Amino acid sequence: MLLKNKRFLPLFITQFFGAFNDNMLKTAIMAFITYNLTLNRDHEGMLLNFISILFILPFFFLSATAGQLADKYHRDKIAKILKCAEFILMVLTAIAVFFKFYSGLIIILFFMSIQSAFFGPVKYSIIPQHLEECELIEGNAIIDGATYFSILLGTILGAHITSPEITVGILVFCSLLGMLSSFKIPSAPAPRPDLTMSFNIFKTIKLTLKKISEIRSIYITILGLSWFWALGAVIL
Repeated sequence: MLLKNKRFLPLFITQFFGAFNDNMLKTAIMAFITYNLTLNRDHEGMLLNFISILFILPFFFLSATAGQLADKYHRDKIAKILKCAEFILMVLTAIAVFFKFYSGLIIILFFMSIQSAFFGPVKYSIIPQHLEECELIEGNAIIDGATYFSILLGTILGAHITSPEITVGILVFCSLLGMLSSFKIPSAPAPRPDLTMSFNIFKTIKLTLKKISEIRSIYITILGLSWFWALGAVIL
């Protein structure tokens, strides 16, 4: 079983707690605004929509650049750096809650989404480096299933735990577990170390979309996945 395999388990734990923290933090902030801040209905709705947009923007604008980064540098090292950054952000979250600096939580959430946008390509590109071809379907299924479950769990707990102190305690603890497990991810060398990085994000997005459109099976798959996540976001 892959979950008992040292090639796979550290990555599984790392990505599970990362997705959990993202969604617990986002949902907790939105629940706090809904039930604790004195806002009229219009201002509350605008702020909640702003938070949702702020959370998703880095995935749209930075994913292509993150993919280049994952091709140029050691993927296991990138994962370690990103998980250390996540732990620091969760500690800052605890500090913001302690000093009641609630507007700072929205800034932290934005940086968390940037961290997640860069971790996504690393997470999926490491899998074929560590697993045999016959293990890829099982590995992807486990990672995806765990991601959906962690999103659901983080969303539920973020909305139902009423104590900010307990919430940040869970966030810090889970980020610590994710960081420690990332140190155990086996080496994943860069496949294209000579790649020239483009820091023009719009040019990179355009190039990526062009390449995607040339392979119909991938293009249709991405459209399906995009519809799935869009529908999920609307329902939430």
